[in-house]
Amino acid sequence: DTTSMVMVGLGTGIAPIRSFVQDKLYKKSKGIKTGPMIVFYGCRRYEEELLYKEEWEMYKREGVLTSLVGAFQFDKPHYPPKQIFVSDKMAEQPELISDNLLEKGGYFFMCGPAVATPSVQKALKAAVLKKGGAGAPKTEAEADKWFQEFMAAGRYSEESY
Repeated sequence: DTTSMVMVGLGTGIAPIRSFVQDKLYKKSKGIKTGPMIVFYGCRRYEEELLYKEEWEMYKREGVLTSLVGAFQFDKPHYPPKQIFVSDKMAEQPELISDNLLEKGGYFFMCGPAVATPSVQKALKAAVLKKGGAGAPKTEAEADKWFQEFMAAGRYSEESY
């Protein structure tokens, strides 16, 4: 329950991610200590598709959601011409990933369209590569090896469709 979690929810894939946060809130209400949770939420537009805005804020206030990072594909000022994806937001804040996965031994969960999997995995490997320091991969080949070991250890879970 105190293990760090870094999660990616894309579109309707945010629903299972939300259930993890709800579970943490329930456990905390029962006096069970919970660990950090980082959520990268990807959808097309903030106003129309960032669901449960007030609920996410409540989770932060209650201390069960450490950070909610939104990637809104078609919002201004970047669109047009550039679309923003979760992998872009992951690249902007690699420390959220590396600190929770490398230093705190956390788990990574992704739920969303399979088309996003390669870019999310690439951003994940780039985040741990960028970290540096003891135990961190120092080359792309080492990052690939780290990722294979991360998956083999059961610390990477993906539900894609």
